[in-house]
Amino acid sequence: MNARILGVAAAALCMGLGVYLAVAHRDEARLEEGNVEALAARYPQAIRAIDDVRDGVAGARADVLRGYAEAARGRFPASAPFFSRALRRDPNNWVLHRDYAVLLRLLGQREKAQARMRRALALNPRMTLPVGFAAVNDR
Repeated sequence: MNARILGVAAAALCMGLGVYLAVAHRDEARLEEGNVEALAARYPQAIRAIDDVRDGVAGARADVLRGYAEAARGRFPASAPFFSRALRRDPNNWVLHRDYAVLLRLLGQREKAQARMRRALALNPRMTLPVGFAAVNDR
């Protein structure tokens, strides 16, 4: 009896894993489509391609792509939540901290921008500071 229960449980796990892998594969394909569109500067198409990618590693990468795509379209306030969510998922990504700092500065949030830039510098002390952030080293 126990072997039968274990067999059913193993089959259920395999089915669940299969569904997860199918969704992950679909998300990766959509993310790749979004990357291709973004590289061709077709930002609305890139956003549509990744719009429903939310979970896992692909979801984190989709947030990054969406943030950059919105910023490239000049929609800076719309891009901020995507950078913020991407940083919650990947808090040690110095590139995201640096680019989010630049975005925050564009939005007039100087103190938050300075804090993000200090974090980026802490993660990568050799990085070159973007224009307007030279004073971040003095704090």
